[in-house]
Amino acid sequence: MTDFDDEMMKALEADGEKLRQLTGKDHGPFPFPHIAGAKDTGSCLADAYGAAHVAVVQWEDGAPASTVLDTARRAAEELRQAIARLEAHTGD
Repeated sequence: MTDFDDEMMKALEADGEKLRQLTGKDHGPFPFPHIAGAKDTGSCLADAYGAAHVAVVQWEDGAPASTVLDTARRAAEELRQAIARLEAHTGD
C-alpha cells in the first residue's frame, strides 16, 4: 500500500469510529474480499471516497461550481472503475 492508501485507511477508520459512536452500529471500513484485483479495487474506492470528500469541502468553502463538478466527476469515474472491477470478479 502507498502512503496515500495508508492515510486513506486511517481516515476511513476514524470516520467509521465516529459513526459507531453516533449510531451504535458498525460502519466499517470493511475489508475487501480476497480476490484478484481487490487491492486495485480498494484503491479505486479510496480514491472515489477521497475525491467525493474533497468535492464536499470545495462546495462548502464556496469554490466555483465548475471546480466542484470536475472533482465530483473524478470521484464518479473512480467509483465506476471500482464497480467494474468488482463485477468482473463476482459475475454480477
